[in-house]
Amino acid sequence: QPRDHSDTKGMSSIPLEELTKAIRDGGAAVNKSALMPPWSSVLSDAQITDMVAYLRHVCRCDDPK
Repeated sequence: QPRDHSDTKGMSSIPLEELTKAIRDGGAAVNKSALMPPWSSVLSDAQITDMVAYLRHVCRCDDPK
């Protein structure tokens, strides 16, 4: 099952570097499902950074509590 990206508690525990690596190099690179493909040949570094920022927004991980 894909991760629930709106789960604040679950997503907050994932460091930005791990999110970036998972998107860039695929799930297997961070010991997650190999079904998550690497996107480094499709997305630029800036687009990957933007995707990570978007995921942090969706989960409201950076909202003050």
